[in-house]
Amino acid sequence: MIDAAAVASGPVCYKNWRAHQEGAPCSGGFEVPLYSDCHIAGEIPDGLGPYALINALPAGRLDPSLVLRASSFLNAYALPQMTKTDKTSFTGASLSDEIACLVALALGARIMAGSATRLEIEKGKWVILGDRDRPTLISPQIRRAAIVPRAGATKTLQRTPLDSLPRLSAENATAVTRAARCYRDALWLAESEPDTAWLLLVSALEVASVRLKAESLKPLEIFEISKPELAAKLRLVGSEVLEEVANALSRELRATGRFLEFMERFLPNPPTERPPPAFQLDWSWKSMRKSLSAIYNYRSEALHEGIPFPPPMSEPPFPIGNDAQVPAETLIGLAAAQQGGVWTKKDLPMTLHTFEYIVRGALLKWWHELADTASDTRNPSQP
Repeated sequence: MIDAAAVASGPVCYKNWRAHQEGAPCSGGFEVPLYSDCHIAGEIPDGLGPYALINALPAGRLDPSLVLRASSFLNAYALPQMTKTDKTSFTGASLSDEIACLVALALGARIMAGSATRLEIEKGKWVILGDRDRPTLISPQIRRAAIVPRAGATKTLQRTPLDSLPRLSAENATAVTRAARCYRDALWLAESEPDTAWLLLVSALEVASVRLKAESLKPLEIFEISKPELAAKLRLVGSEVLEEVANALSRELRATGRFLEFMERFLPNPPTERPPPAFQLDWSWKSMRKSLSAIYNYRSEALHEGIPFPPPMSEPPFPIGNDAQVPAETLIGLAAAQQGGVWTKKDLPMTLHTFEYIVRGALLKWWHELADTASDTRNPSQP
């Protein structure tokens, strides 16, 4: 039996996959239902190492959409060294829910794992455990249009990029899984708690940007992006004062710089289906940088001052066109007043629906780049 710590660090689903590749003996298997509120087409019966994603063919919306069938190649009873705190590989999710998070990011769907319903204790001998733990998806009490409508569209399972996970380093696999969990949780809560979804989506990007360690922006550039009005006033006083303030705040603004550098590098292409130009988000980096900087500032205000994201940014996107199938990427109108606050259009950069698309696209580009540049350390003799 190969212990988890002996294989590699990294998420449990990654360790198990690597142990499978390295020829560890199989200690059994289990099946876990994966729940979703969208229709998922296809299945992946092979090609994912010790895992298979079987289409559950749900009869109703409360039934599981997929079944994760997994073979175990790790000693579940082996304890790690417990002489000091170690969060290196901690993702906050079980093996099955780590897989659910990765599938959620790959598909852009709400997917969460339940508890194991079948357990293979010996080769071909299964014990039925029953469906004991169904995740709760809290829907709005009043029926309305979806805040992130694309999350409920039909999805088709594909091996890519899931099959690249064991090629990544343990550190990159951990970062991808953590980012995927933030993204999945954001999508899961978007319709009921959009403020929390905003925070989690920004966190997903921060996980990736910290791992990338992008820090090429100069303090003055970051300051002018993050605090444009204050920078303009200080420039009137003098460029030396402006630069001195920027340097003094460089440490606090470094996270903003990482965030923006990551997004400049991995900004996805615009959607293939877009509304008329008047309702499109300006996808140029000059404009996008201002929009993303505003979102990052709202995130900081929410965390440190308790100021929620502007409510208009969390409303369902306005449907455009004769068939009303393509949502607006920006908000409609010149200003908005809601719940005691007032925001002009320039301070309402985009909807949550649009930001979700940008976040998922950036994370997938990053994941693909990690996979493309990874050295495959598997034993060539293993499948």
